[in-house]
Amino acid sequence: MDVTAGDKPEEALSYVIAIDEKTDERPPSYKQVNEIALGLPNLNFGETHSDSLPVSPDQCVAHLKFLAVLEDLRWRVSNKNGIFGIYDSEAERFPASTNEALVRIREKRWAVYTARAVERYTKWWFDLLPISRPQVTMRDLENPEYERSIIDCDTRILWTADNVPPLDILMIWHSHMLHPRDFLEDCIRYGKLSAWSTGFPFEAVNNCIDNRMLEYKPSEACQQAFERHIKLRWDNLDDSPSKELACPRCSKPNEVPWTKGGIGHSLKEAFKKNTGIADASFKTRCNNCRFTINHSRLMVAKFRQDVSDLLTANHPMPGSICNIDGIPQGRQNVRNPQYWNNMTFPSRLVQAVGNDMLIFTDPCGNWCKNIDDLRTQMEVTVRDRNALTAAKGKFQSLSPGEREHFRRMMSHYWGNTSYFALDLVGAVIGQGTFIQNMVNIDWLHSPTVMETSRRLTKKYKIFIDIKLENPLKTAVPTMDVGLAWLTHQLQPRKYYKYTTKGVCRGCRQLIDHDYTPRECNISESFEWTSEMYYRATNGGIYSECSCWYCEAKRAPGP
Repeated sequence: MDVTAGDKPEEALSYVIAIDEKTDERPPSYKQVNEIALGLPNLNFGETHSDSLPVSPDQCVAHLKFLAVLEDLRWRVSNKNGIFGIYDSEAERFPASTNEALVRIREKRWAVYTARAVERYTKWWFDLLPISRPQVTMRDLENPEYERSIIDCDTRILWTADNVPPLDILMIWHSHMLHPRDFLEDCIRYGKLSAWSTGFPFEAVNNCIDNRMLEYKPSEACQQAFERHIKLRWDNLDDSPSKELACPRCSKPNEVPWTKGGIGHSLKEAFKKNTGIADASFKTRCNNCRFTINHSRLMVAKFRQDVSDLLTANHPMPGSICNIDGIPQGRQNVRNPQYWNNMTFPSRLVQAVGNDMLIFTDPCGNWCKNIDDLRTQMEVTVRDRNALTAAKGKFQSLSPGEREHFRRMMSHYWGNTSYFALDLVGAVIGQGTFIQNMVNIDWLHSPTVMETSRRLTKKYKIFIDIKLENPLKTAVPTMDVGLAWLTHQLQPRKYYKYTTKGVCRGCRQLIDHDYTPRECNISESFEWTSEMYYRATNGGIYSECSCWYCEAKRAPGP
């Protein structure tokens, strides 16, 4: 995997996909569709779009192909009887609800597989993904050119069909990118800005997907190189049935199962009492020191490690690397200096009380038994006069902005034991419904797929500009706009520059893709979005049927 300075033109595709010229007025059945090669032209992944079209139709089509592959992976894993010791026969214990029990069983297989994928992604992220700059320090945050040093990273990763990762790792990476603020923070924290600048490898991945069976098949050499360099198997299911976990107290390794236990006696509580590392009620004892290990204690251990990194290496705490709008701004470059003070407050607070927190969270002392104990202690800390004076230079109670950044810092530990800013297992599962909807409508096999893609990219341009011009309002995407929006986010650097350009009253913010907007009425917000779209297009209809037939009717004639 090479890293180079500056942008390089993408290589042209080495093959041409035949176009099926024979089409009917209405699409064939989905059963027939699965046997038909995609009628796509040679997709162009060059720099063909600009501010007039922030995402290209070809990228949207390549994204659709990838989503179809992910949905097939989910289906195959979920229905593979017996993997992880989870058998369909357990559904027979619920004769009145066998189908519901089978759904729970298949969901559980997918959740365990996804947890294993996050573990593999973590190793790939740290061992194989290139580092383009040192990890960020508190001193970097003082630099007036902090934002520019991040955004203007001039290194790119040369992705090819010979160095792409396995599909499960691509899946986690894809979900990670679809949380733009979290992904940017993690890239800054760990010096992975070349990956942030390069974005998702659309062309390399597209070259590895067969257009008839929609299977992801990198070369044998690619698979062997991956296994040789990272010491993992190419296929997630061929990896170890257990995870090696270091004890938070004695640091000795322990082999723990990914899942342990059965479906249980109630479907409402299915698998809730399982005690494997991928289970909600994970619990084990260290083989060496007999320390009880569970998810909550691993969250505390993660916090303790971040505190240690701040005190010894000056690495800022998570949640205090970008301001409230997702912008990594330097101290003297902020129009409102309070933004910088709010942003760095959590790290300055932890610096002030760090040694006390290391003592409190020391597993040998057993004072902090779970994440609730940590939260309680931190809430006491933010009300402590001496701590606030040390962190702020003088005694002042917390401002709303400081409390928000404090909350963001602590949110990195609640329900999240990974090295990243968010729970990636939850992120993958949360995006499952959208992926299924995309696959079910199956634009890929539509004879007008390219025209559909051109239409939705233009529609997205109007949508994102409405959102930029109305930062205090909630603009709700339709399904086709959602596809373009996600595709845009898979180019993090371009997405950042487009959404932070300050269209409205100088307001700059990195727009997150909020799948469940809070504190708003979705119906009212959708009506408002439709009205704004109508005005922007002089009568355009925002919400339209997107089936093949309607898409074909909207397509221009020959």
